[in-house]
Amino acid sequence: LLKGGTIGCFRRAARYAPLAFNDIRGALSEDCPDAPPGPVSCATMLARKMGASDRQAVVVAGFAGGIGLSGGACGALGAAIWLNGLNQLREKTDKFAFDDSRSAATIDRFLCCTEYQFECSTITGRKFASPADLSAHLHSGGCSKILTALLDRT
Repeated sequence: LLKGGTIGCFRRAARYAPLAFNDIRGALSEDCPDAPPGPVSCATMLARKMGASDRQAVVVAGFAGGIGLSGGACGALGAAIWLNGLNQLREKTDKFAFDDSRSAATIDRFLCCTEYQFECSTITGRKFASPADLSAHLHSGGCSKILTALLDRT
């Protein structure tokens, strides 16, 4: 982000929105006799386990599958760092500090768990075609080691 990647990040997140909208529209259509299993986002799963509010869980949903299903940076790690920052702001009631030891420890645990890889597609060995594809991966236990490492507060 510091090197101008913000625009690319927003573009990838924007590509995720139509996919999610199509899944929502399909789930709400009368043509769908049975409700599909609820899509799950790795970032949202982690946020819920970290005690995030409904709004916060929705915000991090777009991080999933490597920021907008791009296969890029791990969305669960992004969610953990963002939530750590929010918690830091609440606890200290001042501006965000870039030397937050909690986030540094989270990143260290993540890197040890992923063999020092940041990219979702490298870690999982694939890119996800849709939110449902990511959901199936997570339901089958994919990324559980990473989610556990990100939650570890010791």
